Amino acid sequence: MKEYGEAIKKLFVENNIEITHITSVSPEKLEGGIIRKSIDRTNHYATERVDGVFASSSPIDGNNPYIARNKSGMIKLGESTYIYGGDNIEVVSDEEGKKHAMLRKPNFIYYINPKKFMPVCNLTTSPYTHKPTFEFSEEWISSTEIDISDPNQVRKVEEIRDVTRLLEHFTILCDVNSQGIGIKAIQTRNKQKALEIIREGIEDGSIRNINQETGINVIQFSGQDR
Repeated sequence: MKEYGEAIKKLFVENNIEITHITSVSPEKLEGGIIRKSIDRTNHYATERVDGVFASSSPIDGNNPYIARNKSGMIKLGESTYIYGGDNIEVVSDEEGKKHAMLRKPNFIYYINPKKFMPVCNLTTSPYTHKPTFEFSEEWISSTEIDISDPNQVRKVEEIRDVTRLLEHFTILCDVNSQGIGIKAIQTRNKQKALEIIREGIEDGSIRNINQETGINVIQFSGQDR
């Protein structure tokens, strides 16, 4: 898949599109000012293990779900539901009474020169059509560590606290006690069973539905919904 990766990377480089490494570690606390490689970690599609620095190629116009994740990671269910491993979001009201979803512990976006990274590309078989499927992951991997003090590698760093805009496009659910509810839902490999697990969690209080708390893009978790 290297040929595909090179072709995709060329588009990013020629159009000067920035990719991002998102973490809760601030520049001041980043040891030696270096974004280091993760050793023996699976990529986005979990089809291979690599030693590399991970980054997201999703757009950063306020709609990148990675900006609300925490160290426990992120689980995707369907097209628009995300469960986070911890309760890192608080809902506050501004002077006009509008509600906002704020990260209790901020995340930091490191904008990285795409020349430093290669996209994750895979060719798999669709379980539905049994035909080959080309996958371009939203995660990129660099084989080299990144020096944030080098402007040719990291162009800027942005601190993120307000993730309200994400609610317009995604459903944010907080696993209050970090019980791994998202993992349990995904492991059912059945969409309706997964939604039932989430619905029960919301009802018993082990999951917070941030969309519901703010009144933004609220969906119901029942057998009739996505």
